[in-house]
Amino acid sequence: MTNLIHNRRPYKSLTARTAVIVAGMLSVTAAHAGTATQPSNRPTNLQLGASVVYSDKGYRNYDGNTNVYPAIFYENHRFYVRGNQLGVNLIQDRQQNLALNAQYTGDSYDASEASGAFKGLDDRDASVMVGASYQRNIQYVAVRGQVVTDVSGNSDGTTARLSVGTRLPRNDWTLYPSAGLQWQDKKYNDYYYGITAAEAARTGIAQYSPSSSVHPFISVAANYQLNPKVMLFVNPSIAYNVDDIHDSPKIDSRLAWGTTLGATYKLR
Repeated sequence: MTNLIHNRRPYKSLTARTAVIVAGMLSVTAAHAGTATQPSNRPTNLQLGASVVYSDKGYRNYDGNTNVYPAIFYENHRFYVRGNQLGVNLIQDRQQNLALNAQYTGDSYDASEASGAFKGLDDRDASVMVGASYQRNIQYVAVRGQVVTDVSGNSDGTTARLSVGTRLPRNDWTLYPSAGLQWQDKKYNDYYYGITAAEAARTGIAQYSPSSSVHPFISVAANYQLNPKVMLFVNPSIAYNVDDIHDSPKIDSRLAWGTTLGATYKLR
């Protein structure tokens, strides 16, 4: 879930006359995308709801994952919960934000949902990733970097991402286009995209061990304020599977994409 969806004034907004909206289809983490923060004097805010998340990482003989999750968004001067991410702000003002955070994420793989020999592969589970993020608001854009490491004992891998985004409000709609790069280390890629020797012997699929990689991505999050209490949101996104990932026997597409749909009700 993108962090941008439930943030209101992270940096200067483009006017309707000068805004040019470039819509892309993308997700990562959720996730993967999103980045705005609030001034430190923002009041406490609590929103509850639900979201439907579809993710297609480009796995061969695999239809992708659809899941329903509770949508919880809570903000005060120091702590926050934003969908699948929780954190604590160390520095927060109108120009910058430094935070420690944890999130539940990853390119999970349920072999029972695959077909053919791929049913014999091991499952890959989503991971709890812990790390830090820094955002700098510059005129009409926000530049954000984040580094997180798996602490759940699944991949034991590390990822880092750098993104640039902006906020485009118009009436009851607000769009948050962003684009950037995500780096994934060898441990992360090996867990989610590799084929172990045991799996190769069991299934006949070629053994494979990818290296680290850098993926470009784009995302356009949007929310619609249905009334003062109810907000609807959507976050389509797409990432490019570079050679180290695409060469895996598990992958048959250059594109990894997904979208999140949901609604929240503001309690306070």
